Amino acid sequence: MIRHRAWKVLPLAMAGVLLAQGTASAATVGISIVNSSFNPSPAVLIIGDSAKWTNGDAVNHTSTGNSPLSLWDSGTIAPGGSFTYIFRAAASYGYRCTIHSGMFGTVNVTPQRAPASGPVGTLFYVKVATNNAPGTYVYDVQIKRPGSSSYTTWMYGTTARIVTFDSTGQPAGSYKFRSRLRNTAVAYSATNYSPAVGIVVG
Repeated sequence: MIRHRAWKVLPLAMAGVLLAQGTASAATVGISIVNSSFNPSPAVLIIGDSAKWTNGDAVNHTSTGNSPLSLWDSGTIAPGGSFTYIFRAAASYGYRCTIHSGMFGTVNVTPQRAPASGPVGTLFYVKVATNNAPGTYVYDVQIKRPGSSSYTTWMYGTTARIVTFDSTGQPAGSYKFRSRLRNTAVAYSATNYSPAVGIVVG
């Protein structure tokens, strides 16, 4: 019993590390606009990272988040110009250039977790955003359990930036979590789900 409690305490320290990650470790991922395309696409970020689009073409472009969320709009990015946007929630974000039809890109933002593994009874913390969801926004989190080939809804409409998975009584094995951002005020207004982050129980 004492051993079980010890493992309950340890992840609290891990959660502190997870909370501390963000601004201090945030990176800027460059996306080049060349030959009327976004490169790389998808761009891969973690929560709190920035994407910086730089226009290497001789014509104007934009970086504009897809509707209905429409989270960002660079306005005109002139040749040689750039635009930066911070991604604060795990999700897969589609965007486009509003000047040139057929010019699309994707930014994938991955959740974080702590610890990466532990015996049955460990508390795992999954960070889906840098901040609790504001206003009418929420986070939806899905889980893939050991032996399953598909994801199921685990938390629907949470506003918490960090969610807790208690592995007490759960089967040992590999679990995966992914999340998205959704605006409850607008029907069908959500990003695609993020790439998954995994933990190992047992």
